[in-house]
Amino acid sequence: MLESAGNIFDQCKAIVLDTYTIEQGGLVNVEKGLAIPSTGINLEQFNDVTSENTILFTLENNQRTFGLEYPQDYGVSTTTGLQAIGSGGNTMETMGAKLGFCPRLHYVAADHDTATTVNSSNGTLHSVGLNAITTGHGWLDFVDLTGCYLVSESGFDTDLKSTSTTGGSDATDMRRLDNVIPEDIIYILSHEINNSGTVKHNLTTDKALTNNRAYRIMKPNETAFHENSPKKISLNMLSGKYTKQSNSDEMYSPSQDFAIKEGSRQKSDSGLGPIQEAILSMYVAVDLDKQSSSEDYIVMRKAKNFIDILSEGNHSLYMTDGENNQLTSIVVNENTDFTTEKQIILTFGEIKEMHGIVSVSETFSVTSNNTIEISPDRACIGTTATIANETEELINELMEENNIVFDLETQDYPLYLAPNYQGVDLFSAINFLLEQKDLTLFEENGTFKIKDRLANDFFKGIVLNETGEYQIFDFEESKNMFNFYNQITVYGRNHKKVRKDIRSINDVGLKAFEVFNTELTTQEDVNKEASVLLKLHSSSNKKLKITVGHSKISQIKVGDIINVEIPRENIPLSQFMVLQIEYLLTGLMVLELGKYSKGLEDRFADLIIQNKKINSQLRNQSFKESESLDFLEELKINQIRLFARKRTSSGTFKLGFGTTLNTGTNTLGYGVGTGITFTTLIDEELI
Repeated sequence: MLESAGNIFDQCKAIVLDTYTIEQGGLVNVEKGLAIPSTGINLEQFNDVTSENTILFTLENNQRTFGLEYPQDYGVSTTTGLQAIGSGGNTMETMGAKLGFCPRLHYVAADHDTATTVNSSNGTLHSVGLNAITTGHGWLDFVDLTGCYLVSESGFDTDLKSTSTTGGSDATDMRRLDNVIPEDIIYILSHEINNSGTVKHNLTTDKALTNNRAYRIMKPNETAFHENSPKKISLNMLSGKYTKQSNSDEMYSPSQDFAIKEGSRQKSDSGLGPIQEAILSMYVAVDLDKQSSSEDYIVMRKAKNFIDILSEGNHSLYMTDGENNQLTSIVVNENTDFTTEKQIILTFGEIKEMHGIVSVSETFSVTSNNTIEISPDRACIGTTATIANETEELINELMEENNIVFDLETQDYPLYLAPNYQGVDLFSAINFLLEQKDLTLFEENGTFKIKDRLANDFFKGIVLNETGEYQIFDFEESKNMFNFYNQITVYGRNHKKVRKDIRSINDVGLKAFEVFNTELTTQEDVNKEASVLLKLHSSSNKKLKITVGHSKISQIKVGDIINVEIPRENIPLSQFMVLQIEYLLTGLMVLELGKYSKGLEDRFADLIIQNKKINSQLRNQSFKESESLDFLEELKINQIRLFARKRTSSGTFKLGFGTTLNTGTNTLGYGVGTGITFTTLIDEELI
């Protein structure tokens, strides 16, 4: 809501953004960046004596600009207003200017609502209701200060080498702030308007406003560095040289003084107005990692605390805004002219245009275990998050997707996995999952069942020996169920383990075997696999073939665990797994048994799919894939027209396979020359 238009620009600073010539002007030249204090929108009106339709306006100031500021100095006062010399008169000290206005807030606590505190998760905040029009801050009705900063006029002047006091309540008394480090920087979290009878501008800030102190309004800039930005900057110091001119690639560097005709007044701590300020900008450091123990804010309010992050001296640093980047040198210097603050000067070796918050960091090298198949412009350091499912859910999904009827015995504990099924068939994928939870897959009455491999159902309590109740008709022993090895080396994705049978190596020599399995992701998994394989290929590498009668043993199945003890064959009481059953016409059964060891069935599965694993290992993780247009087989061509014609040429010079080359008026190619004739052979509509 707009309360009043009478003093919108009170407490503002007018900036000349651009200039243009006007009639009868020319005695004065105004430069871009000239700063003029404004006491409001009080405009003086002058009627052109030649044409009453011409109206001239000047922005009124308490101090006259360039000596002869007002047209009335040449005119005559009448009852209709102040008159200026019209067309054909003297040349005046005038020039057209496009102005921008920079707002200023002079806070007097008694003129506004009582400030209050607000408790939040980020600490104590401060809230105050401001009266805009009645206190000369009408510009508040036209802006939203949320996300902006209030920068105090009081601070530390790096030119005068002294502290700078705050400016007065009038715009002409504002303090000159170029090359000043502000004492206070306050962030505005929210700006809300309360219109309950009178308009109130409620500001919520992270620090309390100080009574009788003037603040400049600043907002984060979308461009941090321009091509012509100075290579030497001072942190937290205000300067017009950091701001790019409008419609130009140059930075502001004003030399004019709004109050005198030539030259400029000497800088002092008195309120002479915004001399040579232009549009002020300021560089601040953002400490996202809170490396400084002395600083209370992420956006550092004190320049001196920057030394906690980057010490004095020369540094080789990398700068990036996410799109643009460069490696450059940065020299950090510290100026200790002030008691409570320091001037921190950064000198850059090179600078280029960068946007937003620019990241500055030290460089380091990263070594990758895998070949990098891309050429990235940027890299983010982080960790991966693997989305995993419970093992039994994965088994369920695989079986159901392949329409397999099965019965899964649910276990009491969860185990979450995220396997890579690349190049793996259904059996090997399921077998890998079963192995992780010590489960086994078997078939019974046409249905696949999954149970704990140590379930009592598999241990039949059968003992085959020479004196037992089960008749043994024939016996054969073989020690080559698997190839014999006495040293096993297992390579996982990033780990390795070697297991040896030292006694066997001393007796028969080294028999080495290597296994590559990228599914083994931890050292524990690799160690476990190496131990199991060494046992299977050495001490447990035994197979028996026993012919027995069917009495009391006919219900035995493949996969069951039985006990065998034949002392005269040097076979102590041991557990064997039924690998195969052959039923003879004589009623006897031939049992093929393998020395039972945990992982026996898994080793059989590994041997079956070994070639597939090798091929999968050689395959890339990602491919460029094109869509298959399978629907083309279903397309049918509808014949509409049959058209055929014959092309002949009357030229004499031939090109290639007898085609006439026309180098005169006849054309060559797809055009039709005078020597080319087309004869229609057939032209028939088919529908």
